[in-house]
Amino acid sequence: MYKDGILTITDFQKGIAKSPVLGNGHIVNADIFETHGLLKLNKKIVDNTWDSTPTIDSLPVAFLKLPEYSNQMILLDNGKLIGTGGGLFGDYFTQGFDLVEWNGYLLASGYSGTEGIIRIGLLDTGGSQETLTGWTVAITGLANAPIYFCKGKDGYLYFTNGYKIGRITAISIPATVCVATYSDNVLDLPQEEEAVSIVELGSKLLIGTQSSKINPKYITQANIYPWDMVSSSYSLPVSIHENGVNTMISKDNLVYVSAGLNGNIYVTNGTSYRLFTTLKTSKKDRYGSTSYVNKNAISFNKQGRLLIGTSTFSDSIPNTTTYQGVWEIDISTGDNHLAYTVPSGEYGQTHSIEIGYIYSYNEAISFGYKDNTTYNTCASNDRLQSLCSFESNLFITGDYQNKKTFNELQWLFVKPLQTGQSIKIYYRNGLEDTWTLIHTSTSDHVGKYSTIDKAKIANSEVIQIKIELLNTDNSVLVSPELIRVFIK
Repeated sequence: MYKDGILTITDFQKGIAKSPVLGNGHIVNADIFETHGLLKLNKKIVDNTWDSTPTIDSLPVAFLKLPEYSNQMILLDNGKLIGTGGGLFGDYFTQGFDLVEWNGYLLASGYSGTEGIIRIGLLDTGGSQETLTGWTVAITGLANAPIYFCKGKDGYLYFTNGYKIGRITAISIPATVCVATYSDNVLDLPQEEEAVSIVELGSKLLIGTQSSKINPKYITQANIYPWDMVSSSYSLPVSIHENGVNTMISKDNLVYVSAGLNGNIYVTNGTSYRLFTTLKTSKKDRYGSTSYVNKNAISFNKQGRLLIGTSTFSDSIPNTTTYQGVWEIDISTGDNHLAYTVPSGEYGQTHSIEIGYIYSYNEAISFGYKDNTTYNTCASNDRLQSLCSFESNLFITGDYQNKKTFNELQWLFVKPLQTGQSIKIYYRNGLEDTWTLIHTSTSDHVGKYSTIDKAKIANSEVIQIKIELLNTDNSVLVSPELIRVFIK
């Protein structure tokens, strides 16, 4: 807000606006939702430690944590299945897609050569994560297309199969390997489309598709087909004018849909839809970097906020306009921000960034990523990010004949700064200008709630402010909590 010669930077919880002219600019690695009205450092993201052999050498696309099976954790990258202790189940896929636990069995899907397959094994309740009884290719001959799972309320397991939907009704081990009772075609969709996401909504399934005939960058229709799991055909589809469906997730009788390449998130009840929010993955509307969302890169955290991981196409990298990582969305308002970057802190401006999956459990989240040529999984812990960044809206402070000068800066925290914590404040006089540092804290600020400093901003017509909170002491577990910044 700009009033009576004072710039007031607050309302951090409103997230990133469509444009800095309308509201906040970019917000990265911050916590803005836990306590509304405060800017805090988010939790630190660190690499998980897996055994040196096997290595994760492609994008991790699916993850399962199974406490009911002696806390087993199973990771699927684009080819391998890896157990908690780094045990290698095997190189089974040309490309992996999805994991699911169903009735005590583990199912993994992927390509093998030019056909889709599903491997099945019985999970070991005794705790040996390296063993899957009867582990075998139980379903073959599926379409050369993504295969994703969904548990139905009828007790059966459904899967995508090109323009078809398959259904598994039972699994057994009559001898030494698992055998599935299934049909690979219980529902036909239009043949020019591929099912890429399937979720449950009430007594129905919603099936999201992309075109199978042309480059996905140029698809102009995203269709969602409701199906009651009984009828021979689907109900009237929900059609969104976008570059295909990326992924979907259901909550509270609504389905949230990532569609297209411009960060748009929709919400549907299976009959109609509306634009819910837009993730500002590029500085430049529709002319900068495009982004997509992998099927498993979506989840809800413990607080009920929506998490979505965005990725960049390799042919647009490097791109200085891009912002990729894990986004957090308040579903009551649509407010959002880039909550987590990969452990290096990179978000796509110099490296290609891909998010393969997001998995939320208790107070933590885990996700698989590609950072340039590095592949790994990571998770949040009780430590703090070393830096978060908040950009204000663009304040109109004057005009050509009435330019303004600002001489004084104040900041205020809820509690005193601790050792290793600090704040930096920058300004710029245009959205394409470089940032100029006008204030940085020193050790003298430790123990203080607030401070006053010289601003030295002269002859401005418009001003944008950037705030950085920093933490260099890993032993400090409580973030600084900024209430506001005044510049007058």
